[in-house]
Amino acid sequence: MTTPEDKMTESLLERIRAGRLPMRSRSYFILRASAVVFVAILALVLSIFLFNLVLFVLFTGGRAPLLAHGTNGLLVFIRFFPWWVLLADVLLLALLRSLLRQYSFGYRSPTLFFFFGLAVVVGSFGFILYHHTDVNERIEHAAHRGHLPPPVGSFYDDARRTLPDPDAPASSQ
Repeated sequence: MTTPEDKMTESLLERIRAGRLPMRSRSYFILRASAVVFVAILALVLSIFLFNLVLFVLFTGGRAPLLAHGTNGLLVFIRFFPWWVLLADVLLLALLRSLLRQYSFGYRSPTLFFFFGLAVVVGSFGFILYHHTDVNERIEHAAHRGHLPPPVGSFYDDARRTLPDPDAPASSQ
């Protein structure tokens, strides 16, 4: 009695003998695995940055109270949201999911588990980055001085705290 695995193995061997299955070099698989790792790291970093940026804009930029003002506050928040960062993040996550589906652990796990796990990791690291590091202050000061590229600098510049300018002389009060 032949099992489905035996049938599949025989089918693959027949395709190889007939030349209908292209051969791939080791470098192809190394390059594909490297692409998965690169896209995974890029998507994770961008997701954490986006989550951290939203926390920073909400609580530092004084926009959290906007959400309490109903539809008008929500519309203002939506207007100033960095949509291109979210779009890039969603595209990278979709690309990562499609690349991961080529591996056995990727197609066996449901997509919902993937996104839930990603949300937990991103939320945890984004929260830690916001509350327990001074990354936002450093980026904000660099944006204030004009040392950041325009897209990133403008997000932090728009959400600038009411902190004194670090380059300005201290005023005596």
